[in-house]
Amino acid sequence: MVRFDFDIVKSKEHMAELFGLTREHRLLASTFYGSAYYSEDFIKLMEDAQLYILMCDEELVGYSWLNMFSGRSAAVHVCLFPTAPKPIRARLGSAFLKYLFSMKDNKGRNCFDSLVGLVPETHKHVEIFALSIGMNYQCIIPSGMTVMGEVVDLAILTVTREDLTEE
Repeated sequence: MVRFDFDIVKSKEHMAELFGLTREHRLLASTFYGSAYYSEDFIKLMEDAQLYILMCDEELVGYSWLNMFSGRSAAVHVCLFPTAPKPIRARLGSAFLKYLFSMKDNKGRNCFDSLVGLVPETHKHVEIFALSIGMNYQCIIPSGMTVMGEVVDLAILTVTREDLTEE
């Protein structure tokens, strides 16, 4: 049986290591769309975010971060390394979403009721992954994002706690 673990990352040194792995695996453009070229850029992006490592059977296979917090919602972003076995990627992603939806604040209330994915239409593989983990396609915003200096359409996907409990 495959075991997934998720841990929050707070140290700048660990953030720099994750960025280095992203660079090593040649995932910078597909992960940051031109917004982070150096570890300092990544660390700055994480100032208003919650960063998590994604583990599969005690092996680091990627990371995710949440930002754009509003109410009990946030935008979710995922970077999977090539070491993440393809057959378990969808299970890993949906397990992480369930983990996020299980989080409670200090008053016992749910931290999140919905999560949003913002995906450039030029990255269909990301959209397919988002759909495979339980997210739902909502709409396209024409010319809604800049990727590597080029303006492209933006797909909006969402998932709610109820979406994942309806399985």
